[in-house]
Amino acid sequence: MGDDDLLPENSLSLRADFIKKNPGIDWFYGKGDWINEKGEKIAVEFQSEYFDKFLYERMLIHNRVHGGTPTVKRGLYQKVRWPEWLKRSEDYFVWLELLRPENKFKVGFLGEVIYVYRWHQDMHTLDYLYNSEKLQKKKELNNQIKGLHPDNLLFFVNEIEKVEKEKNEIWRVFQESQELTLIKEREKENEIAGLKNELQRITTSRGWRFIEKMRKYYRLRKNPIILIKLIVKGIGRKIINPRLRRILNRLIYNYLTRKIYLKNEEWGHENPLISIVIPFYSGAETIGETINSVLGQTFQDFECLIVNASTQEKSVKKLNEIKHPKIQIIHQENQGVAVARNTGVAKARGKYVMCLDDDDIIDPTYIEKGLLALESDPNYGIFTVDMEVFGERSGIYQFPDFDPLLIRGVDNPIVTAAIFRKVAWERTGGYKQDIGYEDWEYWVSLVEKGFWPKHIPETIFRYRTANKSRFKKDSKKHYENIDNLKKLHPHFISEIKKIKRKRLFKKYLITQDSALVNVSRSKQYAPRSSKKGILIAIPWMTFGGAETLIYNYCGQIKEDFDISFVTGLESKHEWEYKFKEITSNIYHLANLFDDKSLYLEFFSNYIKTRDIDVLHIIHNNFVYEFLPELKKRFPKLKIIVTLFNDFAVHFNGALDCSKYIDVFTSDNNKVVKSLKEKIPNTKKRFYVFPNATDCYGVFNPQLFNREEQRKSLNVSGDDLAVFFIGRLSSEKKPDTFLDVAGNILKKEKNIKFFMIGDGPMKESLLKKISEINDPNLTYLGYQSQIPKYLSAADVFVLPSIVEGFPLSIVEAMSMRTVVIASDVGAISDVIESGKEGFVVTPASVEEITEKILLINKDKEIMGAISDRARAAVEEKYSTVILGNNYKRLYEEK
Repeated sequence: MGDDDLLPENSLSLRADFIKKNPGIDWFYGKGDWINEKGEKIAVEFQSEYFDKFLYERMLIHNRVHGGTPTVKRGLYQKVRWPEWLKRSEDYFVWLELLRPENKFKVGFLGEVIYVYRWHQDMHTLDYLYNSEKLQKKKELNNQIKGLHPDNLLFFVNEIEKVEKEKNEIWRVFQESQELTLIKEREKENEIAGLKNELQRITTSRGWRFIEKMRKYYRLRKNPIILIKLIVKGIGRKIINPRLRRILNRLIYNYLTRKIYLKNEEWGHENPLISIVIPFYSGAETIGETINSVLGQTFQDFECLIVNASTQEKSVKKLNEIKHPKIQIIHQENQGVAVARNTGVAKARGKYVMCLDDDDIIDPTYIEKGLLALESDPNYGIFTVDMEVFGERSGIYQFPDFDPLLIRGVDNPIVTAAIFRKVAWERTGGYKQDIGYEDWEYWVSLVEKGFWPKHIPETIFRYRTANKSRFKKDSKKHYENIDNLKKLHPHFISEIKKIKRKRLFKKYLITQDSALVNVSRSKQYAPRSSKKGILIAIPWMTFGGAETLIYNYCGQIKEDFDISFVTGLESKHEWEYKFKEITSNIYHLANLFDDKSLYLEFFSNYIKTRDIDVLHIIHNNFVYEFLPELKKRFPKLKIIVTLFNDFAVHFNGALDCSKYIDVFTSDNNKVVKSLKEKIPNTKKRFYVFPNATDCYGVFNPQLFNREEQRKSLNVSGDDLAVFFIGRLSSEKKPDTFLDVAGNILKKEKNIKFFMIGDGPMKESLLKKISEINDPNLTYLGYQSQIPKYLSAADVFVLPSIVEGFPLSIVEAMSMRTVVIASDVGAISDVIESGKEGFVVTPASVEEITEKILLINKDKEIMGAISDRARAAVEEKYSTVILGNNYKRLYEEK
């Protein structure tokens, strides 16, 4: 039990009585209470109330046993088969093993509260909920545990109705959670979100689809011809593997789908392209923030209609303070939000409409991205995004890919502030009044008429939550509202199936020359400052050396230029939040456009409307195919290409387009030398800008308590701490590091080895670590606070066989750590062996071992090298120097 949890006074006696009454039971569990930090009761635990013959199968979906309630017979733990990769006790693993049918352990349920669990705001459960990295690792661990148990399809076949009851129970708890404390409400809603996701996973799983097929077969058992067709179709899906199915789908699209090209008609300049409708009643405290987010948009060709239904003095006063030529205020009696929205949309002059609540916020690029997506693709009628919730509750809602069959009565994946075509509102009759979930019903109406949403996985809409809100009122009548939805759309399923069949064999496309015609005027955008406009094209925004370099130098010069970023490859863009520190002008083309031929039109339109002076292409290939046309349209555009190695595909792409490129840069001499050899007799400029790190604000040993950090890793003063930090992949050779550790640990006991990172080799490396089986070899997993760990390090090992200019060696040098690195890429340009570190043959176990033993034997060598390494970083490899290099480059004519 936890060190501050409680046992009720009768807990032990209840357990003893249960054991006496049930002598054949091997283990049992019970209910648990929750209390907050003050000792006040919150609620009875929800999941422990489930106990039936299908407990094992239910546990495969979700852990339903409270960790503090079970009582287990002595000796049962010894019979549990522990896998090698499970390094610590996991409750979930133990309960599943005890429930495994072949173990034949009898389990019981004590329907009394026998444990009291204390809830903390800083407890590890919240850490999982709000730390995406830890949450992902927890999910991966649970999935590994589930992988030890076979899926029980029979459970799903026999228990469909019970799963439905669980779903209903989830909504019941959701309603009850509205009346709980703030802490309990956050916990419960996250629990509900997790369960809803789990239910969605089940209903889209193979098992569930199999059940639906079985139901259909049962209904059609009297019609053998249709039944045979379905069976043949099912067998075909089994025989044809997923890759072949994708090829067939592509063939269907290319050869059987009829492509109809449409030309965008120019929208008259006298009317705005989009109208923003804001119903206003009691938002006097928040309307200012909402209006500021609207006026701060990059796209400025809009009108804003505030429909006021309030006569309160405070609200009227606030509205009278709003003075802006783009804003019009409409007054009417309070008839509800649906009527207010309809009033605003009816008066809207725009081709597109967005209804925004008076307390919500949109990011600066929200409207621009919505119009780019809808103008360039006539197959969509709605634009929606992921959502950040703030205020009373907080969190991120990431919606799944749109499934039209699920929007009526299952879940609403469209945000309230979605952008839609005004013609869609006219076709459907607008929002319906006094039905509950008015916006949800409106989206169902649009989808039923064929206006489907384009969803981009970007969190650029912020939804404010409050104690009193329309959403809470509607949630309390959830089932009634869902029934209304279904009654209002009785033919929804059949209509959707018709639309899906049409979409399979008919695809509408916009002609390339007219795709962005209505967003192509400079006056439609916020005026640019007098600073030079820089457009930087990168593959993605995720953790990596190239992305770190870009982030570092742009952070130094962001006040000197108007910087924008464009990515071209599909990615989750985990580092976007860092790049938003530099600019909000970030565009992920793979999110915005299904048709890649429109990438050229986006670049061309952006360069023209934002008056871009420099296009900087960094470490990617997707721009080269249209670079000749881009240079033809903008002959004065300065084009810079940065390459980090000479073997990647984009190196050859740069060579093919070299006549259109003005400047080449790299972080190492090897690439520049190769470029000069392959582009002879040219007047082009070539620069080497070495990689850099923030050696003052981040990778500065003076910012950390070295002794305290070493103590936390169990490293004493005389110990030598040797680290590997990097991606666990074949080119980085982490297995070489383990070979070195294995050799040294056989004879040296004061050297401790630490591995940090994640990647495809993780499992094989963990197995190797267990084989070495030495306490002085530790795997620390993925870590984000690298400077903290380097502050405890003496030696940093990089045994790679492939590198460009690895930033990791500069970071280690900056932290006064001795670097032992392979002689690949630009490493020998940075380190003179024996002076700022050691350079060895790639992946050489013998040479790395020799250098580590030398350092361990003579600590004075380590001190001298670390001092010279730090001095070299301050002189050549700081982000200040890197920023100045690129600043001069951008300012050159």
